[in-house]
Amino acid sequence: MPFPFPEDRPLISPDGKYVLLLANVDIIPPSWLDYTDPKMQKWTRWKTGPGQYAMLRHYIVLDTKTAEARVLLDAPVNLNGGASSEAVWMPDSQSVVITNTYLPLTGVSGEERESRLAAAFVAEVRVPSGEFSKISSEELKLATTNDGGDELCFEKGRDKSGDREGTDFASKSVRRLGRGCRRKRTSPSDQTLSSKRV
Repeated sequence: MPFPFPEDRPLISPDGKYVLLLANVDIIPPSWLDYTDPKMQKWTRWKTGPGQYAMLRHYIVLDTKTAEARVLLDAPVNLNGGASSEAVWMPDSQSVVITNTYLPLTGVSGEERESRLAAAFVAEVRVPSGEFSKISSEELKLATTNDGGDELCFEKGRDKSGDREGTDFASKSVRRLGRGCRRKRTSPSDQTLSSKRV
């Protein structure tokens, strides 16, 4: 099993049933060669030997009861944008929100496939099924969550320095409005927040 970088701490689900890891890939799926970003084009073609791992990473979910590990999403995280990806469990432990990730290419065509080839997304992925819904195609970096975990705050742009003074934020409500439906809203008390329905 590929191991995560030291700075990528494992994320335990609130109910303790799962552990989420951002891990290096040992075998690159053929479909990943189609992503169009120049860095992706380079590293999907990198040859690895026995016992070696590629530069590309993806999320793995470990079942704490059975010790079974499975791929969360059949897609790599983006290599651009500072720290490559962030993740947070939803309070019910039924899904996880991840940033700066590509989406799977299997079974999609036309405009949807073209959009997935060219850009990374923020997405919510259900566990353990792997079903996912898009939250945004913007370059967002997870900044904070509220105490209840039902609202996430993202920094716009992924190349921010540690100084957040004057940073533009996007607030994202993850309260369920229906299957796969999410709403981004503006806080009336903070004019730096943007509103967008996704």
